[in-house]
Amino acid sequence: MEFLSSQSPLVVAALAAIAGFFIGIGVMMMLDRRKAGGKSVDQLREEFDDYREKVASHFGETSELFRDMTEKYRDVYNHLAAGSQSLCEDPIQHGRLEFIDRQQIDNAVPEKDADGANTEATPDKPVTAEKAH
Repeated sequence: MEFLSSQSPLVVAALAAIAGFFIGIGVMMMLDRRKAGGKSVDQLREEFDDYREKVASHFGETSELFRDMTEKYRDVYNHLAAGSQSLCEDPIQHGRLEFIDRQQIDNAVPEKDADGANTEATPDKPVTAEKAH
């Protein structure tokens, strides 16, 4: 400290400027690293759009799988009902359940407008299988 106090104020100012310069470079490097790790709005929007597309695809596939599973359950039911009618001594007297076919189910699905909103279903007026008849 005694060395700095004995030197001229110009030397002290020069040393402070050099120290400030290196501190400034260090801060800028840290900010650049942080900024490089961050994502731009366009990148985030693109990732969000990709995510939405994956979600829509997932639920579309889930819908198809449930539809296929429903058809398989119907086939099993029909097989068991036909077997019970032909193989059992005392067939079930209350009859078989009737199922609507896949085309009627597909027709009961509400149509979507350009925004993807249901055009037929509302909380007051849900879309039902009867609309398909």
